[in-house]
Amino acid sequence: MRPLRFHWHRLNEWLDDLGSARAFARVRRDNALGRLLFERARRHGAAADALCPPAGPGGEPPVEAAPPEWDPDLWAHGGHTDLHPPPGA
Repeated sequence: MRPLRFHWHRLNEWLDDLGSARAFARVRRDNALGRLLFERARRHGAAADALCPPAGPGGEPPVEAAPPEWDPDLWAHGGHTDLHPPPGA
């Protein structure tokens, strides 16, 4: 018959193996979540860049990203969603 100490060590070995397996599973899950969030951020960034391209090398936005000019006639008929005219208009 084996001593009780042997069984105690085997139980602790089994618990440590179980804990390490769970820890590695948690790391794999967190890595998968990180990759998912990174890809989602890239998709959202690409969608935002498609709507309004980022600034050029000099810091100025490209021409196609400029808002439409404010026109009092369009604004009076609901053509603009701006609530306030630009300064000096």
